[in-house]
Amino acid sequence: YRFAVGANLPKIAYLTRIAQPDVAVVTNVHPAHLAGFGSLNTIIREKTAIAEGLGEDGVFIANGDIDSVGKARTVLAHTGAAGIMVGRAAQGQWWLPGAIATALADGSPEARAPTVVEQHAMQSRLLRALTDFHGEFLGARIARKHTTWFLESLVQQGALSDVFARDFRRSFNALESAQAQARYHEGLVTHLLKDGMSLAA
Repeated sequence: YRFAVGANLPKIAYLTRIAQPDVAVVTNVHPAHLAGFGSLNTIIREKTAIAEGLGEDGVFIANGDIDSVGKARTVLAHTGAAGIMVGRAAQGQWWLPGAIATALADGSPEARAPTVVEQHAMQSRLLRALTDFHGEFLGARIARKHTTWFLESLVQQGALSDVFARDFRRSFNALESAQAQARYHEGLVTHLLKDGMSLAA
């Protein structure tokens, strides 16, 4: 069974002891219901109290807009969680959760990004998976937002210019079929090899 536990006053520990979950996940922490909680620090304490009702073998997963190894370590240390969630930071950077996990395991201070060519190959697999899972019609439309996120990530990494990314996105979004999108996406690697050589080496 799944339970969603919320509160506008400190009572999550009480509720979770009733539910006794096997897995507890904190999906977000925001400054909401401050009239009842008083401060963001109180909200953080209250959210992490969800772990109090876990059984001996229970698992606590924390979130905190994690986008780096440093932030992951901070959240793990602060909450005592068994694991963390990587959400919006992974949009366009599908490799990020694995890279953070690897860095946490081997003690590296930073997550190692794949080369832009490797990232392009991952994006190609994602586009195929979207079609396989959602079908031709929905897959092609969902691919548009994923491609937008991917292009934004490449711009942030210095592998593409804003102008090129904007023009590529406009042309990609005009394509109606997954097959046409895949062919157009494959052409992107030529530009990455030319202009992103330092990142692809």
